[in-house]
Amino acid sequence: MSSSSIHEIKRGDILLAHPLISDDDFKKSVILIADNQNHSVTGFMLNKISSFTLKDALGDDWPEFPILIGGPVEQDSLFFIHTCSHLIPDSEHIINNIYWCGDFEIMKDLLLKKQIKSKEITFFIGYSGWSLDQIKEEINEESWALIKEFQSHNINFEMGIYDKLKSYLPESFRIWNNTPDEIELN
Repeated sequence: MSSSSIHEIKRGDILLAHPLISDDDFKKSVILIADNQNHSVTGFMLNKISSFTLKDALGDDWPEFPILIGGPVEQDSLFFIHTCSHLIPDSEHIINNIYWCGDFEIMKDLLLKKQIKSKEITFFIGYSGWSLDQIKEEINEESWALIKEFQSHNINFEMGIYDKLKSYLPESFRIWNNTPDEIELN
């Protein structure tokens, strides 16, 4: 895994927020790029957990799996990434054995029959999205570091993932690594 200047944003890349990013939605966020169309980029935050579970959102039949906050766009919609493409048709490949979406009804049936385990699927409310020009501009102005071809196979919520990935921040970001969260109170 290497940090790189912007050449091309691909599925499986990671966006790591600048330590002092001012947007509360993205503060210390780690975003997995799930899709890159000609003019837009879609990703999911891997380190922001909501207060809801699937059972809360979808009813008593559903398991108590956590729901992450994927981003500020379409927060009334549910998305999922998984490692079960062999079970869920129409899944979109991201990188390695990680996929997103697919046939919702089949996924639901498999989940309710306990044929998919919590470590194999992660749910999100909302997503993070940009036009391609917008995200390239934000990377160039150093709001984000782009980590190319993320090699993790772990798709589940991990509390300290931002801190684990800080070593991949570009040199210009590193001076800010130990800055307090609320610098104005310093």
